[in-house]
Amino acid sequence: MLTTIYGDYGLTWVTAITSILALTGSELFVFWDASKENPWQNVMVIMDFLISVVILLGLTIASLAIIYYERQKNTAIVRQELERQRLKRQINADSLTGLYNRGALQQALEEMTRGGSGRLSGDERSGPL
Repeated sequence: MLTTIYGDYGLTWVTAITSILALTGSELFVFWDASKENPWQNVMVIMDFLISVVILLGLTIASLAIIYYERQKNTAIVRQELERQRLKRQINADSLTGLYNRGALQQALEEMTRGGSGRLSGDERSGPL
């Protein structure tokens, strides 16, 4: 689940596959304890192993779904912000000439009377009005 923080599908898949391979190797093929019985002869050990694999796969699918929906949400937020900035520029500027209109002048004057710089918010020009 920590791979969802990075939002990377590849990292999530590599982590999941590595975890499943490590679990398979450690549970079914590597015998750390000499007194441990053979897992292939005990049904409970095999069932525990299969349950672990299903849980890992479920978490992987959940992580991939979270990444997908987070990317969709972030894309929607960026589009919304770009549209908001475009509409703000459109409100403050004449569509034919691109010059500021009376509303933009009033906004700048109000800002100046409040002690601000008199610049329009979102103004990308480097010079004064």
